[in-house]
Amino acid sequence: MLDASALDPLHRAMAGVRARIVNDPQGRPVVTGISGPTSVGQFKDYAAVPLKDDVHYGVGAVILALIEVSGLT
Repeated sequence: MLDASALDPLHRAMAGVRARIVNDPQGRPVVTGISGPTSVGQFKDYAAVPLKDDVHYGVGAVILALIEVSGLT
């Protein structure tokens, strides 16, 4: 699996996700600024993808990152 060198980028990525969490009107946490589905392309293609709030894209990646950060692996 991964060694400790993966933790610094992972912590920075998690800080980026945490910085985008806000509460909705009912006080529930919502992640803002999530890009929609993408396909392989150049940077300009990714930069043109519209951002949305509170969508389920990338949930698996976040769960795996949280497990890695928690030390459960």
